Amino acid sequence: MKDLKRFYTYAYLREDRTPYYIGKGEGDRAFYRRKRTIKPPKDKSRIILLKQNLSEEEAFKHEKYMIAVFGRKDLGTGILRNRTNGGEGVSGLIHSEEHRRKNSEANRGEKNANYGNKGEKSANYGKTWWTNGKNDTISFECPGEGWVLGRNTIKKGEQHPNYNKRGKNSNAYGRKWWNDGCGNMKHSVECPGEGWVLGMSEERRLKTNEVNKGKKWWNDSKGNAVMSVECPGEGWVLGRGKEFQLKTDENKKKLKWWNDGCGNSKRSVECPGDGWVIGMSEESKRKRSIMMTRTKWWNDGKTQKRCEECPGEGWVPGRVKNRLFWWNDGKTQKRCEECPGEGWVPGRVKIKILSEDT
Repeated sequence: MKDLKRFYTYAYLREDRTPYYIGKGEGDRAFYRRKRTIKPPKDKSRIILLKQNLSEEEAFKHEKYMIAVFGRKDLGTGILRNRTNGGEGVSGLIHSEEHRRKNSEANRGEKNANYGNKGEKSANYGKTWWTNGKNDTISFECPGEGWVLGRNTIKKGEQHPNYNKRGKNSNAYGRKWWNDGCGNMKHSVECPGEGWVLGMSEERRLKTNEVNKGKKWWNDSKGNAVMSVECPGEGWVLGRGKEFQLKTDENKKKLKWWNDGCGNSKRSVECPGDGWVIGMSEESKRKRSIMMTRTKWWNDGKTQKRCEECPGEGWVPGRVKNRLFWWNDGKTQKRCEECPGEGWVPGRVKIKILSEDT
């Protein structure tokens, strides 16, 4: 295992011995430019190590402290040419809109150095996420003391900024999944380019099915539902919940099938765009017919699903039998498994038709 105290902070000095750059590094980083915009001085005597034998966290803290002391030229607070406040990442870096646009165009799609790189070819292959409670980083080994495996910045449930945002309020509103037939996918409003078609790739579908294996629906009786292997917490029970199911059923009633004439079909409330017409494409109908012949209904007594093979123990062929019965109190009626309360009897309300004479 590498020495955790292998980091240091350094400074580049002008000819008048005032610093123009503060950095943090390990090994020979202080003495070579590599891909950085700030050039090290040719005179190596003007490169000084400020503190040595530090953990990465200690080096980050000292770097931030020194930058704060001497100030940044771009912000008008001092003499350093640093473009960030120091520490992990690019905290405090200010990019112009033009710079962002050019950078985005230069690294988009096939221009990106990591385009299509997956598995062992990926730049992050073998790395894991680490957190110190405030910041997250991805690396092969523990960055230093106080760091533990996992991520802290991922917020779930009610803490997530997009929690309960639906419809036009959702960040994904109007976006669709597109794939290029090579396993690559994008989530965008418009087609990303030539060769891209609507829908998820087959590889992604298989992965999604694998990830969701063994998961069940849970609800908190407040209209919220999530899929999870274990109970999410107190107050959560198995099932989607009546409120969530009613919302789902209401939304499904509003959905219509649309097709673009090229074999692609999707369900949505409104027309997805130009060239789309109501109805399923012949290709989609054919695929749906094949799927229906290959799969059959299975149930575990409470829930039901369609699949080719038995989903697991306790599942039997067929759909869940309807156990709801009509009950009435003489005025109103409802369907439920058991008697709703006192005064309710089995059956529906009988309607008395009165003649004109009475």
